[in-house]
Amino acid sequence: DLGREAVGRRRSGRARGARGLLAIAVGHREGAPDLKVRMVVAERLEGAALVPMLSDPDYSVRLIAARRVPLDVLPVAMNDPDPQVRREVARRIKPDVLPTMAFDVDPLVRRAVATRLEPAQLAALVGDEDLRVRYIVAERGSPQALVQLLDDPDPEVRRVARERGQSIDVCILRTGKDEPAT
Repeated sequence: DLGREAVGRRRSGRARGARGLLAIAVGHREGAPDLKVRMVVAERLEGAALVPMLSDPDYSVRLIAARRVPLDVLPVAMNDPDPQVRREVARRIKPDVLPTMAFDVDPLVRRAVATRLEPAQLAALVGDEDLRVRYIVAERGSPQALVQLLDDPDPEVRRVARERGQSIDVCILRTGKDEPAT
């Protein structure tokens, strides 16, 4: 009966499971698999079987893997050559490892890190070259970070730092300052 034969093939395919998919994805068969095949495989693999996908030559496969790989192995992708992959890592990585990504070359990675760091950890980003990162520090940072941001070159960062300083009633903040110190 054709129906039973199809069910039997499907079950035996499941038995091969992740190893079979992984072998297809990393090219252990003749010829390198198509990008779409590798992407589908990255969507279907589970757990530690995804780790080899983090070294795929195409960033889109690595991005899918970074979204799905277990958190304990995610640090492997912290230095991925593609900033989109590193941003995904910054969004998911365990908090105790997150500060190591605070000085990434890509400002959007640093921004993703800044949204997750503890307020006291944000002081390290007060001098960041990207105003979006400093803006997040002004929104979430400690009182000490706010004091430093009162002299920020960007008027919007200064405004947020001043308003937050007033709202948390920190007496050491110099409120009402619109221009950077000279």
